[in-house]
Amino acid sequence: MKIMKKSNDLVENREKIIELFEKFGLLLSKGQKLTLELYLIEDLSMNEIADELSISKSAVHDSIKKGVQKLFAIQEKLE
Repeated sequence: MKIMKKSNDLVENREKIIELFEKFGLLLSKGQKLTLELYLIEDLSMNEIADELSISKSAVHDSIKKGVQKLFAIQEKLE
């Protein structure tokens, strides 16, 4: 299973993550779905998402990271 190790992985794999999000996004938690949608689809920065949702930047980062990991885990199970 490919796990995102660094924030750069989000940038480098953006197209793949968007593809997985479009396929499996409904299987994420409400928070993960929202933060990933704002980050990937609306193209907001983590700071902008934190301000929009009134949560910390680290909470946004954690939600995105866990959501991406879950998307890759789902894909792995289906292969």
